[in-house]
Amino acid sequence: MKKYLYSLLALLFLLSGGMAAKALAYTVVTPQQAQQMIDTNSALTVVDVREENEYCGAAGHIPGALNYPWISGVLQKDFAELALDAETLVVCQSGHRSPLAAEFLDSMGFQHVYSMEGGMSVWEWDTATCVDTDGDGINDDRDNCPTVSNPDQKDTDQDGVGDACEEKNLCPAEAVYGENSEQVLLLREFRDSVLHKTAEGRNVIALYYALSPMLVNMMTQDDGFKGRLRAAIDRVLSELKEKMRR
Repeated sequence: MKKYLYSLLALLFLLSGGMAAKALAYTVVTPQQAQQMIDTNSALTVVDVREENEYCGAAGHIPGALNYPWISGVLQKDFAELALDAETLVVCQSGHRSPLAAEFLDSMGFQHVYSMEGGMSVWEWDTATCVDTDGDGINDDRDNCPTVSNPDQKDTDQDGVGDACEEKNLCPAEAVYGENSEQVLLLREFRDSVLHKTAEGRNVIALYYALSPMLVNMMTQDDGFKGRLRAAIDRVLSELKEKMRR
């Protein structure tokens, strides 16, 4: 009977050991080891899984660390933004959340995952504060267009660059008055309600957009040309208003 019990205990020990090895597929490192990794591996990805108020708090965060909060589910939703094959160091505040996040990343196929024990509460090296250059409430490291306010983070072509930062091909009127100015809105209305209705008008529209890149380029090189073009458009705006009233 004792022999049977010993055999059973031995089997349970082996099984539990195997399960533990599987659960700890990531590597636990000390803050000192983490600092060495940061110093020696420029390609290292540091993922801070604290909530934004912690990440942006007075204590700051590791310079270059990306904020993917664990409790609010940001990491679970957006982990695909991170590179699977990159060495990934996960940090939190006291070392309780980073193991959970590290295990999650490992289960998602990340190949080199490290969890820093003790968290930022024992971090003794440089820290950085949050920066929100455009003041839209989104930190630069998570903002797909950090220089232009775009709280909606709209990215139509899904290339990682927000629509607000995509290079825009302005037409001459937009370059003169501003993209959504009163004058441009009037010209757009005239285009859509008058010119589009006839074949001749559609040809005028096609010619205008064909010449637009050249005209905009001329304006960037010659302020005098821009002024003359504006004066010419100003003269016809009143006529357009009259045509649209008829």
